Amino acid sequence: MDRQTVLDSADTDFTSLVGIREVQAFEAKQQWPDLVLATSRWEFAKDVAAMANGGGGRIIFGLATQRLVAEQADETSAVHLIDRATVDVAKAMGILDQHVVPKLRDVRIEFVEAQGQAPKGIVLVDVPRPSSKVILCKAMEGNEALKEYLFGFAERDRDVTRNWTRDDVARMIRSGTDAVSARLEAIEQIVGTLMTEHLAASAPGTEDDQLLNARLDEVLQDE
Repeated sequence: MDRQTVLDSADTDFTSLVGIREVQAFEAKQQWPDLVLATSRWEFAKDVAAMANGGGGRIIFGLATQRLVAEQADETSAVHLIDRATVDVAKAMGILDQHVVPKLRDVRIEFVEAQGQAPKGIVLVDVPRPSSKVILCKAMEGNEALKEYLFGFAERDRDVTRNWTRDDVARMIRSGTDAVSARLEAIEQIVGTLMTEHLAASAPGTEDDQLLNARLDEVLQDE
């Protein structure tokens, strides 16, 4: 769903947005979060971080959803207009800066007023794809010696938000580190083996050089 489609739907009080299924790049939320509450601030940051980690997309606040059991999907079912006075864009952006690391660049939060329904409308949150994965963080209160941080990882997976557990994150970190180590070891072994063969040959030719380059490229491109 592109931004212009959403803007055009204001003429119909956004009813033309009803009946649209959620996908990885689109999520609907019925209410704008009460950012005074710590749980709501964390939930908002989590939703935006999950969308970013899923490749970017758009979250629309002001649309209710219903579950389509047969299709195992969620679909927008009704419009619930939001009062503009309850939407503090600056505060929402500040919350993202506080809870998401590294900071998300170019996130856009926009209130779109319904035609003839001022000051009510819906809120668009456009989340670009970041250059790297982002994590959620939250500082625990306490003195400097005891202060610590809680970390989390969320990712948009098709039409749902997946919250990674502590063990999931640990496995991800281990596999990433192990993968780098294994790749370097594989390169070292291949270089050693092929160079030995190369030096042992009485008249090494271009075929050996091509083999070496091909094997190195194969390992470097291996995910």
